Amino acid sequence: MKDSVTYAAVRQQKQRFIEDLDGSLISCTELVNCLPDGTIQTVNSMKYPTREIKSKLNINFKYHYLRHTYGTLMAEMNTPTHLLCNQMGHGNIHVTQLYYLAVSKTGVEVLQNNLNLL
Repeated sequence: MKDSVTYAAVRQQKQRFIEDLDGSLISCTELVNCLPDGTIQTVNSMKYPTREIKSKLNINFKYHYLRHTYGTLMAEMNTPTHLLCNQMGHGNIHVTQLYYLAVSKTGVEVLQNNLNLL
């Protein structure tokens, strides 16, 4: 809360709008990859935190793993493939099917439950 008050004017100056799927506009300051001062983080701005996580916590971490987790969770929630493809920015639906519609524990449990209902 303190950051939002402190950086309010700076955030307003840096604010950019991105068009959502339904045509509505989303402020960049509402995105996960936005710093408290309104700066959008890029691939390059993620390199230092990634190195710190790897060296200090000994975790082989990449921010791209968060993207994969998002896609997998959305697939597990039965998001239609064409919408997930669009969300992930894939030009080919086969990429979405290959990487995000993988078999997961949750998916297997849902399948088992559905089979038991037959």
